[in-house]
Amino acid sequence: MYKKISIEFFIFVLFISNVWANAIRGIPYDTYDFNSELQRLFDVNITILGWNRNGYVLYEVHSQVGKDYIVQNLVDDNTIWHGSEYSVPESITIKEYITKIAKNYNIDPVVGSINKFPYRASDRFDNREYICYGQTGRIEKDNLVIDIFVRRNEQGIQKKIGTFWQDTALLLNNITERLEFWYVKSPFENRLAVIVLSPMGHPEWDETIVYTEVIFGCHLDVGFN
Repeated sequence: MYKKISIEFFIFVLFISNVWANAIRGIPYDTYDFNSELQRLFDVNITILGWNRNGYVLYEVHSQVGKDYIVQNLVDDNTIWHGSEYSVPESITIKEYITKIAKNYNIDPVVGSINKFPYRASDRFDNREYICYGQTGRIEKDNLVIDIFVRRNEQGIQKKIGTFWQDTALLLNNITERLEFWYVKSPFENRLAVIVLSPMGHPEWDETIVYTEVIFGCHLDVGFN
């Protein structure tokens, strides 16, 4: 799946926070207080709200303009549904709105395990470790193309899970070494939501100004070679 990093539509600019370790979290949508002002602070970038059994994940993205809610199909990485706190009808609450959307897609209020890579399989028959990394190699229309890979601990066993573009005008030095890789493990299948947090800033200063995020799906039982 190919995605372009830009300040528009489904890609959201995320301001730097002094609690960066809490950038990703999980709260089931049936227990999440969508109206809490404490949860509007810029200490969390993405909140996982639920999964279904077919690779759909529901999550909230917190940007400088508010909260957006997305249902993404992690089989093909397409966005199935996109809404925001500003699109909620006046007759219902945000929680009622999100719960209705979740039920439309058979999404349960479960979040799975969340952490930074590496991911270590917990099955007693599978003790493999997985790492995630980015690789660059070409420029297309003033954008650096970054391919994202997941690799098993067996030598050479890996697969490409997606590609995104980053504007060279906001490109920092050694960009692939600065990428942050998080995972969310599906509670229903051997699939990860791979979250790539990419810094952007002024190349001459070489300082991060904002982060952007992109999410790819990765099924751990297929596609490795």
